[in-house]
Amino acid sequence: MRNVAAEPYREIDFSRAKRGPVIPLEPGKTKISIRLDNRVIDHFRAIVEKAGGGNYQTLINDANPELMRLALKLATGAGKTTVMAMLIAWQTINAVRRPQSKRFTRGFLVVTPGLTIKDRLRVLQPNDPDSYYANRELVPGDMLDDMNRAKIVITNYHAFKLRERIELSKGGRSLLQGRGELLREDKHCQYSTAYRLPASSASYSPTVLLLLQARERATKPSSSSI
Repeated sequence: MRNVAAEPYREIDFSRAKRGPVIPLEPGKTKISIRLDNRVIDHFRAIVEKAGGGNYQTLINDANPELMRLALKLATGAGKTTVMAMLIAWQTINAVRRPQSKRFTRGFLVVTPGLTIKDRLRVLQPNDPDSYYANRELVPGDMLDDMNRAKIVITNYHAFKLRERIELSKGGRSLLQGRGELLREDKHCQYSTAYRLPASSASYSPTVLLLLQARERATKPSSSSI
């Protein structure tokens, strides 16, 4: 490593130096250092530019002022799901027992990054056999009925993405359509002919084989209601 010589000592006369003005903060403001995503800053700056003036920082402050944002940064296995269940339980029980209060809610939307996590979070549902509220004794027994009044929706984030349209070849379209005809009567669905994999399916490519298998599962006769 190359050694860098320090700047030589100099005598600096501060006798005539003057301190600049210290501008006090506005009431209700706190000066902090934060990092915002570039897309967030660009979005609000574009709004200000389009309006011909304004303060993009004020727009950021005013965006969803009633929406509380909490971040739980916990290691794997530390109990993030348990913390979520405790927050849901605390909010729900207070909302049920104080229906006039606006501080509490019985409705919750849980957005997961994938189907695996979505399935694991079913324990947040009060009626699930492995519900955390009862199994982990997060809620006293006499309050479990209050938890049944919670409305909890657990979904995957893909549900909010725009659907994409793709072009299908004639062969691919006929493959997906299959040979069965869908008959609908009295809210029951059945297929007039059940599609089966052809005997020579081993000659198909993996992609086509997956489509055939999916079509077979979808066209199995069923008497269950839709």
